[in-house]
Amino acid sequence: MASEEPISPEQMRQYLRQAYAGDAEESLLWQLARKIEDPVTPQNEKGNRRLHPLLLVLAAFIVVVLGAFIYFGALQS
Repeated sequence: MASEEPISPEQMRQYLRQAYAGDAEESLLWQLARKIEDPVTPQNEKGNRRLHPLLLVLAAFIVVVLGAFIYFGALQS
């Protein structure tokens, strides 16, 4: 069994830059954008990206919870 040395953070950054440097569709930002797109119809008729419905529901839920917290916590005291 060959002993392997751990990879330093700088070496890992270099490996990641090389891996994602080739194609624009393989960049890390592009991959993250694809993960938050709507899986059924990722773009609308104008070519704009559509967000994943679960992200929209989560954002609405957070707004409601924050609103309730502010109302009952800060305004009721």
